[in-house]
Amino acid sequence: MTFVKKTAKMQKKGKIDFEALRFKGEVDMKRILEEDFALKSYYDIFDREDEVIEATNTMLSNTVKLNKIMAPRLYTICEEITQYLGYKEEISFYLASSPEVNAFAINGFGFEPHMICLTSSLVNLADDEELHFVIGHEIGHLIYEHSKLDVVRRILSNREQNDVTHSLSYSLARWQKYAEVSSDRIGYLVCPEPKAIGRLFFKFAAGLTEEALNFDIDAYLKQLDKVK
Repeated sequence: MTFVKKTAKMQKKGKIDFEALRFKGEVDMKRILEEDFALKSYYDIFDREDEVIEATNTMLSNTVKLNKIMAPRLYTICEEITQYLGYKEEISFYLASSPEVNAFAINGFGFEPHMICLTSSLVNLADDEELHFVIGHEIGHLIYEHSKLDVVRRILSNREQNDVTHSLSYSLARWQKYAEVSSDRIGYLVCPEPKAIGRLFFKFAAGLTEEALNFDIDAYLKQLDKVK
């Protein structure tokens, strides 16, 4: 089944209920952080247009913005996934030269288009099917606005340790892991192929493609079973 066929099938089901897909543990931890730890009081920083534009300018100066002429394959994949998920807000996709296998999303907070950046090492390592999961995952971060608490977490992590209690630090770490679960669910919605996802995480761990290593998902999962 091609991605186009999966897209058509999804559209027939109607609008996707993203909140129903969200990991409940993340929702609960987000409420605790925003209310019990009063982190919601930091959200006024996202009203500062100049800081959002500065982040965009930094992205533009250090990366290549994807378009259908310069990178037709990648651009088409990104466009297909955005349409597949029915995500209406504008996203600009970027490519950064980096030895790190990574991708990240930045929310534009209404001032600029959202940004998703893929590193060159990731694009070289992942095939099209695996990239569908990665990009779906990053759009998941945008859907759930994970940037808000993540930026607050980064601000607090730069402070003196005495300013951040162990309880708050632990809760932020838990929320961050739970947020990845929520985004993984969106990635799986785009690429519902467990073997492809397992293969991708194997590549993340090994830093190599199947040309160098014979990927065995069962053996890899047995290894993960030992990780507590």
